[in-house]
Amino acid sequence: MVLVFFFINVCKAQKIKVLNFGTFHMASTTDKFKIEYDAKSKKSDHETTEIARVLAKFKPTVFCVELLPKEDSSLRVGYNNYLKNPDQETNYEAN
Repeated sequence: MVLVFFFINVCKAQKIKVLNFGTFHMASTTDKFKIEYDAKSKKSDHETTEIARVLAKFKPTVFCVELLPKEDSSLRVGYNNYLKNPDQETNYEAN
């Protein structure tokens, strides 16, 4: 019985936090419902910055991104460039 109690405590200690976050498509989409989005507007810039702050505060270790497999290498290149220089702007845009 002591082993079972210990095992339960170990399992409880290994719980992880998960943040499931979704947003609309900010680029062109074939979705039925579309939202007007101007990436260059001050409002969009502010909202995107707030999203980034929430994500940074959570300190995620994994991101899942919805994109076509053919776009994976471009995203990886942009991400690796960002890791080398976080201050540079990325040029990745989904088609």
